[in-house]
Amino acid sequence: MKKYIAISFAIAFMFTTNVYATNDFTGCGLAGTLEVKSKPVAAIINWISGITFYSATTSGTSGCSGLTYMEQEQEQFIAVNHQTLKENIVTGQGVHLETFSQLMGCTLENQNEFTLMMRSQTTDYLATETSVEFLRDVQEQIRNHAVLSESCKVAS
Repeated sequence: MKKYIAISFAIAFMFTTNVYATNDFTGCGLAGTLEVKSKPVAAIINWISGITFYSATTSGTSGCSGLTYMEQEQEQFIAVNHQTLKENIVTGQGVHLETFSQLMGCTLENQNEFTLMMRSQTTDYLATETSVEFLRDVQEQIRNHAVLSESCKVAS
């Protein structure tokens, strides 16, 4: 059993150092509270403590500077799934597009509206090179959308 736990932590460490190394999580969550300065260590601490710690906060930002915790989750999802998400946008369907809609705080009732909005801006989204740029574009589109601006939760 200890062997499986050690392997799990090793895999988690490899995943977090690769995916999170470009993001600054040192000012957020439990790692921010503990004043951890190492990005990989901060990512691991926040990843391990994320479910309990963040569910206990009311704002969701938990001391983060810049992106809110939810925006960081959205940006991470985009970074990991960028190509597949773009493919789902082009086809107008797919689990990544559905998941992204939910991550953007949209209700299930507005899933189709979200998909239509994403498809109408396909050219813009395909041109984005970074996950943060992609996220900002989607947030702006939601803010300007008559229905989604009321039903999705987008940081201002």
